[in-house]
This record gives sequence, structure tokens and C-alpha cells, in this order.
Amino acid sequence: IINCCMWLVVTLLGWATGPFLVGSPLRAQSLQYPILRRSSTQSLAIVPGESCTGEKVVVVGATGYIGKAVVREAVRRGYPTTAVVRDAARAGSEPKFEGATIVETDVCDMASLSSASSFEKGAVDVVVSCLASRSGSKKDSFAIDYQATLNCLNAARAAGARHFVLLSAFCVKSAERNDPYALQFQYAKKAMEEELRTQTEMSYTIVRPTAFFKSVSGQLEVVNSGAPFVYFD
Repeated sequence: IINCCMWLVVTLLGWATGPFLVGSPLRAQSLQYPILRRSSTQSLAIVPGESCTGEKVVVVGATGYIGKAVVREAVRRGYPTTAVVRDAARAGSEPKFEGATIVETDVCDMASLSSASSFEKGAVDVVVSCLASRSGSKKDSFAIDYQATLNCLNAARAAGARHFVLLSAFCVKSAERNDPYALQFQYAKKAMEEELRTQTEMSYTIVRPTAFFKSVSGQLEVVNSGAPFVYFD
């Protein structure tokens, strides 16, 4: 089981393990081992993955299962964190957003996104995208996993952000191989990864976890309610 929310936040400091892609405008590589990125101006007292270095973090797709956890973890670590949501009134009662700034905007509308306070010039250093389509259809997948995420990347660049973290999926490999059973969201995420690699203004991290599971107690609630227990063979 992968603690994905901590993984995404840890990449802000450049220290993580597991299957993900990390790159600058000049390179991207697949990593299966710990890496360390530290500028020469950072203090030696900084502990990668633990110390808060003060980046202003914006989380898009913040109301999802992983997005909420990322917001909570970023706040816990001391980062000034903004949760971008569709309905601010509803998000205001979410306990995991305590300590974060909530901004309402539509990530599918570039004009709305660009005018949001979260993407004002100088307002953001790092964007963490936890956006994910729901239906898995081609239309939905490319509207959210590709276009809405690309909108966020473009808004981040215009705002002067320096780093973009993309929550992708290990199964994108199926799209890379053009497997006959590859799903539309895998092709959409593959296309978004390519957008990150080809842009030249921001460094980036692409996280490809294998699967996400809620807590064991949460799964018990699902089973007790009569719903099936989902697992991977």
C-alpha cells in the first residue's frame, strides 16, 4: 500500500522513493530509488522530506480522496497551502482543509482559472495536481486528465510557479505500449505527461502509483454495507 499523499508532498522537497518520473526542462527519467535535489543556497540543516522550505502550494483536484489527504499533509508540514475546489461553501466544512486557503474556480475554464487568486502572479511556487476523471469515458478522461490538467499547468506557468507535481498512474504503461486493453484515461494521462516533458519553463515530478486503498476499517464498512471488496490480483 502506497502512502500517496505523503509521496506527493515529499516531492516538493525532492526526496522520495518508488516509481515516478522527475524532470527539469532538460531531462526526465524513471526512478526506482531515493533522489535528492538541493540547491547550493539551501541550509545544511534542511532535512529532505521533513523540513518545510516555505513554498506556496496549490492543490488542484483537492476534493478527491487523495487530494484531501495531500492538502492535510501539506498543511501539517507547514506549507502555505491553497485547495482549489468547485464549491467553496461545501469545501468549507471539510476537516482536512483546516489551515488551508480555499479558492473556488473551474479548472475546465481557462479564463476562470487564470483569474483565480490561487494563480495570481507570484501566488504559487508549486502546483500539485490530483485531478482525475470519474466516468473513464474518452470525453471525460480527456476533459479532466488532459485538458483541465493542462489548463492548470498553463495557469501555473503564467503565475510564475517553478514546479508541477502530476498524479498519474502506473497503468499508463499500457497506453505507452498501445495495449489493446488500454483505457482512455491512461491515454489522457500519457498525453498530459508528454505536455510536461515538452514544456521548458518548469521542473516537474510525475508520480505513477500502482493503486490506492482506503483504510482497512473503511473497507470493512464497504463490505458490511453489502458492496463488493475490490482488490488487485
